[in-house]
Amino acid sequence: MFYNGYYSEYTDKCYCNFWFIKSVLGGVEDAFLAKFDSIGVRQWGTYYGGNKLDIAFGSCTDKIGNIYISGRTESSVTAVASPGSHQSAYGGGTIDAFLVKFNTNGVRIWGTYYGGTTTDYGYGCTTDANGNVYLCGQSDSQTSIS
Repeated sequence: MFYNGYYSEYTDKCYCNFWFIKSVLGGVEDAFLAKFDSIGVRQWGTYYGGNKLDIAFGSCTDKIGNIYISGRTESSVTAVASPGSHQSAYGGGTIDAFLVKFNTNGVRIWGTYYGGTTTDYGYGCTTDANGNVYLCGQSDSQTSIS
């Protein structure tokens, strides 16, 4: 079982439905990913995000157990995206969508921004039998989406 959410230092509360890849909070709010076994014992947990506000909205797994999360980020100068990914640099708007793949041990395999020059959200993701992953969301950006 996987759980996702985000933590806010402003309210000192955890909000459900979001994910991360590091052991310390990196920004104002970060996403996180936690794995629990079948009886509810936490196996591991990790933050995901950069130096600003990062929130995950969706998650899915593939047929071999890798975990994907989708969300939104305002972090433009940190490691939200990995080198060589689809969009390794922030799109330049207020908010970019992101999509990240983790292995079953919570280690990031890759991450990418997805966005243009205005506001972009990654609300959900799913995978197919061929190993492809699909990201859906919302955008006001005139470029970099289609």
